[in-house]
Amino acid sequence: MADYKVLVPFNLTMDDERSLEFVVQLFLGNKEVSVNLFFAYTPIPDLDMQNNPVMARMAKNIAYRRQNLLDQEAELERVKERLTDMGFGVDRVRTLFLPLKKDVARDILGLVRDKGFNALVLTRHPGSITRFFSRSVSAKVSGNLSSNVQLFFVN
Repeated sequence: MADYKVLVPFNLTMDDERSLEFVVQLFLGNKEVSVNLFFAYTPIPDLDMQNNPVMARMAKNIAYRRQNLLDQEAELERVKERLTDMGFGVDRVRTLFLPLKKDVARDILGLVRDKGFNALVLTRHPGSITRFFSRSVSAKVSGNLSSNVQLFFVN
């Protein structure tokens, strides 16, 4: 069993591929490391569609969103398989496909604290216009992360 647990928030974007490359380069040969891919999704509420014409019109959109979530979960599993195909042991790669509780930054911090992760790999998006209007997830997490957790930024 791995003693060094790495959390990799993963949004299934091209930017996240850099995080995977980093994890493979840094941790592939170390049998004491486990890699945990974390995807947070917005939960879909359970709605009573019966005898409600307005809600019935939304049924198609909700069905599409549910299928999209299933597709995203399957894609995260494919990423896990890629890591195992590259040489990580099956018992060393896990997926955490979890509903968003608060916001992504606070959910990441909660996972690191509650599950005892030793390292966190974050992808930064330098030059993003949104930085002018709000703090990025990486800034929120790095400003509140425990000092005993290694933080790796991938640009």
